Amino acid sequence: MQRYIQQLSGFYLDGEDGLATESSPLRINAPGTIGESARMYTALEKRISSAQEMESIGLRYGFFYGPGTWYWTDGAFSRLLSQGEVPLIGTGRSIFSFIHVDDAAQATVAALTAPAGLYNVVDSQPTKMSEWLPAYARWIGSDVPPDFDEQEAARLMGEESVYYQNSLTGACNPKALQMLGLSPQRLPWLGE
Repeated sequence: MQRYIQQLSGFYLDGEDGLATESSPLRINAPGTIGESARMYTALEKRISSAQEMESIGLRYGFFYGPGTWYWTDGAFSRLLSQGEVPLIGTGRSIFSFIHVDDAAQATVAALTAPAGLYNVVDSQPTKMSEWLPAYARWIGSDVPPDFDEQEAARLMGEESVYYQNSLTGACNPKALQMLGLSPQRLPWLGE
């Protein structure tokens, strides 16, 4: 039987009051591009789950970090943060799940022989935005980001920005740890 491996999103999942599992849906009703992306990934998940002629694996990757990514010392996020363009909005209660690109690559190789299905390929340190953002700023030697209240942020940056920093739930990874042998690195900006 043929095998198909699909890259999916592990960061727009809806874990409701906890971390998202592989059975959690995506946030299809979220505003702006978050909702658009969630609907696109939902369609991809439906397509691979209904494929009769092949074994399908869906890898729901967290936010990539590491060399050459958005979240790295020389990445675009670091530049924006250093320029004071990334505030902390409201209480920053969104939970983020990251994954180092090396760990994502290892999981992808393991998926070649793993049982079919969905896997949350995320780190083991789901962290609130209000905790990781200031730590990240210190890690790159930047000033701590300014605080914006939600109303001010919605007016200046749109509803999607408020949602992004205050509504994401993060994801858990026990299935990937067991079935893919995932052993994620610790986030460098959170220290030991």
